[in-house]
Amino acid sequence: MLYYKIQNGQCDMILNVTPGFSVTRGNNFKLAKQTCSIDVRKYFYCNRIVDVWNSLPNAVFDASSAKNFKINLCKVNFDRFLTIVE
Repeated sequence: MLYYKIQNGQCDMILNVTPGFSVTRGNNFKLAKQTCSIDVRKYFYCNRIVDVWNSLPNAVFDASSAKNFKINLCKVNFDRFLTIVE
């Protein structure tokens, strides 16, 4: 939700993210992950959201507002991004 609001100018924040170039799979709004040599940057918000954002189906982005985007987002299964700590 946060990145959607930033991208659409609903939040006064600037993130250093690069649009992805592959349009053959997934959604049309892909982001490119930055290469990092230190863990601090690797786990920064801009890099953490890329895999999840790129996995979203195009149907999620068919929203006309942030509220509709959130409704569409709630229908997506994010289980593969969750880790189990034992």
